[in-house]
Amino acid sequence: MSSPTATTPLLGSDNRGNGSRDDLVELTGPNDCLNPQNSMSPARKWLSALLLGAMTFSATFSSAVFAAVGPGVAQELGATPEQMTLATSLFVLGFAAGPVIMSPASELYGRKLPLFVGYVAFVVSQVPVARAHDAQTILIWRFVGGVASSGSPAIVGGYLADFLRPVERGVAVAIFAATTLIGPSIGAIVGAALLDSPLGWRWAAWLSMVLGVAFGLPAYAVVPETYLPVLLTRKARKLRFETRKWALHSKAEESPVTLGTFATKYLTRPFAMLAQEPILVLMTLYVSFTFGMIYCIFVAYTFSFVRERHFTQLHGALPLLAIVMGIILGSFYVSRYTLTVYSRKVRNGGPVTPEDRLPPMIVGGAILPLGLFCFAATSSPDVSAWPQILSGGLIGAGIQIVTLQSLAYVLDIYTVNANSAIAGTVIVRSILGGFLPLLAVPMYGQLGQDAFFAATSWCLGMETQIKMADGLAKQWHQASPGVWERSFGENEQFIKFIGDRAHPFSREQWSVTATATYKLEPLGRIVDAQVFREAWKLLRFRHPSIAARDTEDGKLQYHVPDAEGLTRWLEKSFFVVEDTTIDANGLIAGLKPSPVATIHHLPHFCKVVLHTAHWRTDGYGAFQLIDAFFASLATVVGSSSNSSLAWGSEVNRLVPSLESILRLPAEASPEVDAAAKGWLATGMLVSGTVGLETPNNPTIRPGGTKYAQLTISPEDTKKLEAASHDHGFSLHSAVHAAVAGATYAHAAPGDREKHYTSTIRLNLRPQLPQPYDSPKAASGLFTGGFLHKVPACYSFLQNSQAFEAEYAAGVSDEFVQSRRHFAKMALERLRTAPPQPPANSNIDVSFVRHVDSIVTAARGTSGGGTLEVVELGLGVETLTRQPYCFFWVFRGMLQLYLWFNEAYYDGNKAQRILEVIRDDLVKGLLGIP
Repeated sequence: MSSPTATTPLLGSDNRGNGSRDDLVELTGPNDCLNPQNSMSPARKWLSALLLGAMTFSATFSSAVFAAVGPGVAQELGATPEQMTLATSLFVLGFAAGPVIMSPASELYGRKLPLFVGYVAFVVSQVPVARAHDAQTILIWRFVGGVASSGSPAIVGGYLADFLRPVERGVAVAIFAATTLIGPSIGAIVGAALLDSPLGWRWAAWLSMVLGVAFGLPAYAVVPETYLPVLLTRKARKLRFETRKWALHSKAEESPVTLGTFATKYLTRPFAMLAQEPILVLMTLYVSFTFGMIYCIFVAYTFSFVRERHFTQLHGALPLLAIVMGIILGSFYVSRYTLTVYSRKVRNGGPVTPEDRLPPMIVGGAILPLGLFCFAATSSPDVSAWPQILSGGLIGAGIQIVTLQSLAYVLDIYTVNANSAIAGTVIVRSILGGFLPLLAVPMYGQLGQDAFFAATSWCLGMETQIKMADGLAKQWHQASPGVWERSFGENEQFIKFIGDRAHPFSREQWSVTATATYKLEPLGRIVDAQVFREAWKLLRFRHPSIAARDTEDGKLQYHVPDAEGLTRWLEKSFFVVEDTTIDANGLIAGLKPSPVATIHHLPHFCKVVLHTAHWRTDGYGAFQLIDAFFASLATVVGSSSNSSLAWGSEVNRLVPSLESILRLPAEASPEVDAAAKGWLATGMLVSGTVGLETPNNPTIRPGGTKYAQLTISPEDTKKLEAASHDHGFSLHSAVHAAVAGATYAHAAPGDREKHYTSTIRLNLRPQLPQPYDSPKAASGLFTGGFLHKVPACYSFLQNSQAFEAEYAAGVSDEFVQSRRHFAKMALERLRTAPPQPPANSNIDVSFVRHVDSIVTAARGTSGGGTLEVVELGLGVETLTRQPYCFFWVFRGMLQLYLWFNEAYYDGNKAQRILEVIRDDLVKGLLGIP
C-alpha cells in the first residue's frame, strides 16, 4: 500500500485502473474523494479523533481503576493483595497480547472491524468482573478485558494516520497520547474514591462498562472505515457488480490471505520490525520505560502520600491530578510546536522529515528526570506536600511529550505499516507496564523508606533519584508477614511507666477517657449495634495505632487483621452496655486496663465512651478520635452496604513516636541537657503545696475513677470570654486561676498559706510537620508540660495573669528539643528514686483549646439524617488523692469536669468544687458575688 499522501498510479475518469494494468482499482490522485483525508469534513475528522481518544481513555482508565480498589477486593474475596495487583498487571499484559492479533487484523480487515469487535468484548468482559465471587474469575476476565480493549492503544494511532494530514496528525496524536496517559491517572483517583464510597469496588467494573458504552456507541456511528486497502477492495467489489467486469480488483485482492499467510506475514510483522529496525527498537525501549513508569508511579504515590504523609486513599490519589495537568500542558506545548514551527515548514514547502518531530522530545527528555528528582527530593514528610505534588506536573509533562512525539515520529516513518510498528511498541511497553507494579510493590515494601527512588535510572539509565530517608525509618517496620513493630519513644515510656504502676490494682494511672453524647435525627438514637461495630472497624482502619499493643520485650506491635483476627479484636475492644442502671460514670469506674483502645456504647443514654492508655494519645488526640469515630458513624448510618476495607494498607497510617517525628538525637547537647534539667527541676515544686482535705487514712485502697461535671450556658460563657479579654488574659487562664481558688477553699485549714502548684500543659501538634500536625495523627502522644506555682497571697486576677504569661509564652524551641532528654531523665528518676510519701492533693488542670474546630457538632449521614454531638467529656484515671480538672468550650458552652478517685472523694464534694470554680469565675471576671 502507498502512503495516503503519496501519488500512486491513477485510474482514468471511469475510476478503473489505466496504469500498468487496466483491471487494478487504485486512487485517481491525491484529491480522490475515496481518500479519507479528502472525504471527511474537518468537523468529522476532529470529532472522530476525540471519540477515538475517548475510547482509548476508557480502556486505559479501566487498566488502573482496579489498582485502587484491589485491596478492597482482596478483603472481600479472601485474596491476597498481590493477587489483586496481578489483576491490574494482567489487564496491562492483555494490552501486550492483544496487539499481536489486533494490529495485523486491522491491516487485513480494516481499522473499524477489529477495533469495535474488541471494544464490544471489552465492555462485556466487565460484567463477570463486577459480579465475580472469587479472585480467579476477576483475574481471567481482567486479562480478557485487556486483550479486547488493546485495539484502542494499538489501532487508533494508525486510524489517525489514515484520515489526518501531517500537521493535523501532530495535534491529534497529542490528544491520543494524552488520553492514553490521563486514563490511568484518572482511573487511580476514581478507584480510590470508589473504595472510600458506599458504592464499593464492583463499581470499578460497572463504571468501565458505562464509559465503554458511552464512548463506543457514538464512535461507531461517527468514525468510518479509513484503511485504504480495505476501501479500495470494497470499491473494486462494487465496480465488479456495477460493470460486470469481473477482472477488476484491488491490490490487496491479488494476494489472498490464508490462515498460514496471516500467521507468517501479519502476526510476525511487529516482531520482525522490532528485530530489524534499530530506530524502532530504541524508540520502543525509551517509550516503554516512560509508559511503565506511570504504573510504577501509582505505587510511589501511595507509598509517599498515603504511607509517609498519612493521606487517606482518596486524598493520596488526588496528587495524580498534577500529573494529569502536566500531561495536558505537555499536549498544549506539542500542539503549539506543531501548529507553529512544524506547520510553517510545511507551508513554506521546505523538506519535512520525521526528525522534525524530535525537538520537543528533547525538552521532554530533560523535564522528566527533573520532575522525578524533585519528587524524590521533596518526599520527606518534613517538607510540605505541595512541592512534591507540583513535581507531578513536570513528570506528567515529560512523559506526555516523550510519548506523543515518539508516536508521531513512528507514524511518520512507518505510515504504511504504522499499526504493526505501533503494535510492537504497545507490546513491549505493556509488558513493562504489567510487570513494573508487580516489582514496585515488593520493592517499596522491602526497601522501605530508605530506598532509592530509581525510576529515572530505570527509564534513562543515567539519572538516579535518591528517596530521602527520614526518622521514620527507625520506626514502624515489618517484623514478619502482617506484623509491624516499632520501639516506644522515651515520652511514651515515661507515661507508660506511670500507668503500669497501677496495674497491681487492675488500673492504669492516667489512662485517657473521652465521652460523647449524641443525637440522631430523626431517629433520636442508634439501636443497631452492628452500625457501631462497622464505625469502630472503620476508625481502626483510619487510625490503626488504636489497635497496636505493647509486647513482652517492650515493643509496640500492630497486626494486620484477617477475618478471624478482626473478630477477636472486636470482642476485646467493642462493647454495648444494655444495662440501664449503668451510666457513663459507673462504667468508667469499673474500666480495667486493656492492651488496645476500647469503645463502649450506652444506647439508652446515647453515649459512647472511648478509653485508651495515655501513652497512645492525649486530650487533643482523644477528641480527634471521637470526631473521627462520629465521621465514620455518619458514613455507616443509613448505608445499605457493608464497608469493604483494604486491610494491610492501613499500616501506612501507623503513627510514629514524637522523638522520631522531630528527629530528636539520642545524645543531648549541653544546651538541651541544661534545658531538660530545668524543666525536670520544676517537679520539686510539688513539695509543700496546698492540697484538698481528704480522709487521713493511708491504708485506704484506691477505688474507681469517677467524674463530676458542670456546664455554663452559651450566654454566660460569652460574657466570661469577653470579660477575660478585657482583662488581658484568656478564659483558660481565668479557669486555671479559679481552680487554684477552689483548691484553697477546700484545703485543710493548716495548708491555706502554702503555694499552689499545677501543670502547664502544652500542645506540641502545631510544632510537628505534616501530617502529624493534623487529626491524621490523633493516636499519638504529642503533649508536654512542666510544673508552675503561684503563691497563696495572689488574687484571682494576679493568678490569671501569671498563668497567662506561661501559656502565652507557648512552646519554645528549647522545650521541644528537650523532650527526649527530659523523658529519659524523668523515667530514670522514677525507676531509681526511693518511694515518696504522697504529695498534697492539689487539683491539677488540663484543657483543650478550639474544641469546636476539632469535633464537628453536626454532620449529615449516609441515610439522609443528621448526627449531632451534643456533649463531650474528657479525663484521666487517677488512683491518687489528686483530682484533675478538665475544661473546654464546645458549642459555645464552657464545660468543666472534675475527675477523682471514689475512695477519697464523693460526687457531692466534687460537684461543690466545680461550683466554687464557677462562682470564682463569675465573681473574678464579672464582679458578681
